[in-house]
Amino acid sequence: MTLCLALLLAVGGFFDAYPKDANATIDFIGNHREIREILVKTMSDDVADMAIAIVAPEISQYSSVTNFAQQRSLSLSYILYGRGDFSVGRFQMKPSFAEAVEKTVASDRELKTLHPKLCFVVAEDADEMSLREQRHDRLERLSSLEWQCRYLAAFISIVEKQTGSMTFSSKEERLRYWATLYNAGLNRTASQVAAIQKKKQFPRFGNVKFNYADVAVEFYRHLKR
Repeated sequence: MTLCLALLLAVGGFFDAYPKDANATIDFIGNHREIREILVKTMSDDVADMAIAIVAPEISQYSSVTNFAQQRSLSLSYILYGRGDFSVGRFQMKPSFAEAVEKTVASDRELKTLHPKLCFVVAEDADEMSLREQRHDRLERLSSLEWQCRYLAAFISIVEKQTGSMTFSSKEERLRYWATLYNAGLNRTASQVAAIQKKKQFPRFGNVKFNYADVAVEFYRHLKR
């Protein structure tokens, strides 16, 4: 890394380090208004901005080639045996993430009312064939931008309930917390979230690393301009 680049990155953020990825993400969001249209059905405009900012870092790293290769090599193992956790679609959602969201929604009457289409109706004694069909359908959903928006909307409803009694110093701090749960898992405790927010591991294959939540906040600020 040159000295000039090092100095720039010392005071800059993700947009400075990866302007091509960042601007392509903003363009994608602007060209797909259906994302916001789906989100605002269950949340305010401002929370929709937060939701979009949470997935924006993942959108910036999406590769159709990598996405196709992963699904081709890992989807069969997941469908047949429920094994293999890989990222799917623009929002880079994993099957385990979708399962966690579905399970949480199904167990909460209020969430189930808000997101009635999300849950699979499966009997407790469902056979393996039924579970395989469910896993196949879940992957089909995750390959759809519309369905990823629905999972994102449900995720926001979940974290709003989970953090409803928590106090944040600012709206951006709340966004950072939610983004960490999106990136690291819904079951993370407050102490785990705090520890994760100190790590700089995004993007995975980039030379310059940032914290995922910080990148989400950077996108949020851009969306609010």
